Amino acid sequence: MSIQQVDNIEFYNKLWAQDWQDMERFNPTARHLELMIVKLIKRIMPINSILDVGCGMGVIIKRIKKHFPNIKVTGVDISDDILYIARNYVGIDVNVEYFQLDIGQKVLDKQFDLIVCSQVLEHIKEDVTAIENMNKMCEKYMLITVPGGKHNSTSKIVGHYRHYKKKELVEIITRKGFKILYLREWGFPFHSLYKFCLDLLPDRYKRRIGFGKYGVFKRVLSETLYYLFFLNNLFNRGENIIMLVKIGEVNSGHIMLM
Repeated sequence: MSIQQVDNIEFYNKLWAQDWQDMERFNPTARHLELMIVKLIKRIMPINSILDVGCGMGVIIKRIKKHFPNIKVTGVDISDDILYIARNYVGIDVNVEYFQLDIGQKVLDKQFDLIVCSQVLEHIKEDVTAIENMNKMCEKYMLITVPGGKHNSTSKIVGHYRHYKKKELVEIITRKGFKILYLREWGFPFHSLYKFCLDLLPDRYKRRIGFGKYGVFKRVLSETLYYLFFLNNLFNRGENIIMLVKIGEVNSGHIMLM
């Protein structure tokens, strides 16, 4: 294991143990992305197996199991410490299993009907290699969400190597043999405005707003933003890119989410 890998594991172990758990549960953007993921899964059923790449504490796994209890779900992340948090959050489920995996370096000796990779590629230095590795494990579909917009100081605090442009992501994905079924940008106007205001703050205040325990004020603010963000669905613009692709099939048009 390289020094960089060790540093990455320590960095994310600390964030998940101390700072990110309430953010993942209450963050309005994450909750909206989870809703989109569930809607897209419903469009491509039947699905029997899902791999959640970079599952973190398991919020997407828990959401999937709520709607699709019989689907077998596998969660992978870079350390057993993170997976321990996921096991505790998701709870016991015979249809859920976990494996330690650095997707930028290795693959599982398995294939899955659907691979979900939500807000993860931007954290991986070898992102193209990660996509190639997911391709090796993909039987049918892959669902990716990534941040767009500026790669600013707020993003660097949470370990983003880059943000993506829609055209750039499309080129990477299509080169790897995937055909696009659904593609949209999301977040305009209210998430975009929130991100703009957040980036104006000094770094120490950015951490206070997003990180750590969420008391009453943070929860109320998050819930207010969550409902306000439904208006973002009216526009195909914003600082998040959502993409559903299929392997080895001629593109027959985009799936409509709404």
